[in-house]
Amino acid sequence: MRRTAALLGLSHAVEYSAQLLLPVLLVRLLSPEDFGGYRLAWLLATSAATLLTLNIAHSLVYQVARVAASQRAALLGNAVVTLLLVGLLAAVAVSPWTGLSGALFDTSSHATLWFAALFVLGWVASQPYDHVALAAG
Repeated sequence: MRRTAALLGLSHAVEYSAQLLLPVLLVRLLSPEDFGGYRLAWLLATSAATLLTLNIAHSLVYQVARVAASQRAALLGNAVVTLLLVGLLAAVAVSPWTGLSGALFDTSSHATLWFAALFVLGWVASQPYDHVALAAG
């Protein structure tokens, strides 16, 4: 139990430090226009992740403890599939296929736009994994 708590605490410390240091690093490296586009894209992504996922990842802690052990795998699987589909929709929204990414970023580099789309997909789809240890415990 102590090891699990220590690993969870370490992962949250790394996450919070990255959330603090990434904007500071980006404000130094990006032009003001690109940084504004990054902030707007991040605002859209976090708002979409909260609204479109209906807070499924956070509710796993509550739901998993209240279902039978035989149904836990199905509950977690459904949450992962749902968030993967929402992440795919969000990735398409910020991909070069839409005009949204062209309005936010310099479109001379399609690799950057595809990286942003893959990041959004991975970020939204991985949300349940932050809470699986708490839900399974």
